[in-house]
Amino acid sequence: MVKSKITDIVPDAVVYHNGAIVTAGDEIIAREGIEYETVNKILSRACETLNDLNISVEINDVLYANFDVSIAWAGAVAVMENFDGLPHFDADKIIFATADKKIIGEIENLLPENLYTAVSENFLCMVMNKNAKKEIGVKRVAEHFDFVNDEIVSFGDDYNDVGMIGACGTGVAVENAIAEAKNAAKHVCGSNENDGVAKWIEENIL
Repeated sequence: MVKSKITDIVPDAVVYHNGAIVTAGDEIIAREGIEYETVNKILSRACETLNDLNISVEINDVLYANFDVSIAWAGAVAVMENFDGLPHFDADKIIFATADKKIIGEIENLLPENLYTAVSENFLCMVMNKNAKKEIGVKRVAEHFDFVNDEIVSFGDDYNDVGMIGACGTGVAVENAIAEAKNAAKHVCGSNENDGVAKWIEENIL
């Protein structure tokens, strides 16, 4: 069970990796990854056609990468790989360090129909299962606990939050969110750098 280091709040459910894994308590209620064989095919073709592109793969909370990931994520550590020796498990996602539309188009040409790409943080292209989306993960949590959509509030700021913000009963974007997230939201709260989410909850729910 996951515990917050800051508040020691134990969540009833968690949607991980953009929806690739959904847990309720200690139970995994949904897992939507990328099959081991598919991962290897994509990586093999990417390494042949996309020269010198920084790539990482997340498998069971471990990053495998062909570059020093601390350059992209401060404090992050990865197993340095040429991807020949990945563990024989499905991956949660493949991450390409690019937001270049032309390169993303080339990446998409490598993918089977059950995978999709999503830009994150304006410099990453994430490849995931089409069922690994936050809005789908939230829906599965709601079904597990028998909530209706009107009872759900979601908060977000980035590209991979847009679908969830638009799909949930009350979608809220933080003030410093991208324009697409704000356009999908019913409300805009204060910046996440100024406790905007906490203040919105305090004013509208508690």
